[in-house]
Amino acid sequence: MNAKRAVSSPSLLPDYRSRKPPNNSRTIHLIVLEKVDRCPILKISCQFYLTEELFTVYQYAKYIGKVAAAGKEAYPIPMFVNAWIKQKMWSQPGRYPSGGPVPHSLDVWRAAAPAIDFIAPDIYAPEVAYYASQYHREGNPLFIPEIKPSVVSANQAFWIFGEHDALGVAPFGIDDSSPEQDPITKTYAVLRQVAGLILQHQGKGTMKGLFLDSTNRKQNFELGGYRVEASLGLGGMTVLAGFSVGQKKTTLAGGILINIGTDEFIAIGKDYNLTFKPLQEDGKTLDVDYLEEGTFVNGKWLTLRRLNGDEGTGGGDYGFGFKKGNQALLTFQRSPTNDYRIVRFKMYKYW
Repeated sequence: MNAKRAVSSPSLLPDYRSRKPPNNSRTIHLIVLEKVDRCPILKISCQFYLTEELFTVYQYAKYIGKVAAAGKEAYPIPMFVNAWIKQKMWSQPGRYPSGGPVPHSLDVWRAAAPAIDFIAPDIYAPEVAYYASQYHREGNPLFIPEIKPSVVSANQAFWIFGEHDALGVAPFGIDDSSPEQDPITKTYAVLRQVAGLILQHQGKGTMKGLFLDSTNRKQNFELGGYRVEASLGLGGMTVLAGFSVGQKKTTLAGGILINIGTDEFIAIGKDYNLTFKPLQEDGKTLDVDYLEEGTFVNGKWLTLRRLNGDEGTGGGDYGFGFKKGNQALLTFQRSPTNDYRIVRFKMYKYW
């Protein structure tokens, strides 16, 4: 993505407004916004009252918007502002960074700074899903220029791309560690292979992001005519059948599931299992037709190997009894190097 940051984390602490003349008034200020078309909540009127905090917001945004507009005259590329977010424990202006593009002020920012193309949150708090949803809204695509570097965020990146059609995710201080040490390296490696596929399916409702941990071990959703359950767990039918075989339980998994055609899917990730149930029962039995492991080369799928029942689908369940009702199961094979995998598979029904 070729874009330029107009300003980094504009905000005011420990107060929420200037108290120097002529701003040292405790009254509510009336502001007239010319660009109300960028503010869905403000379309009822072009005049509205702003609290003292939002007065600061308006002035910050108006100034930065002018700077961005001047920059675009020289370099006509997208401009964004990254936000020091308002965390849940901060309820009062001045306790959280005020004046910047926090969620309740985004419409004011968009109205006062039309030259800013999108606003991007810096996320260091653990509630990544909450903050991602706050900034991914109509007219504001999600881009995370800073996120806490960790193996957790390396897995959350899959969910962010798959669930929110994100433009990008970047751990802070990525240059402070070597590629071999940074867990995001393997995430980027597999995402690079499927980048074209992700772009093709953004905004179409054919893609789901997955993130599972010890607190949320399962994720349920509908995709491609199926009710899907993603569950945390190491690959292998023996695990699903209840045999430990010395495997250490996993506590973290990230991935993306994409519906690429009728009954056909591509899954990216590792350390999770998928269960499919048809949304509409027709009396037929559901199972996996084929499961291939592969990669993308110049945008085209290349099969590296076709997996048999024991290696991912179980061939039903071989009588172990872990298959409940009319459902199909799929697991990822463990990689010797613990890399993420890409698998392509298709469902079928039979009497």
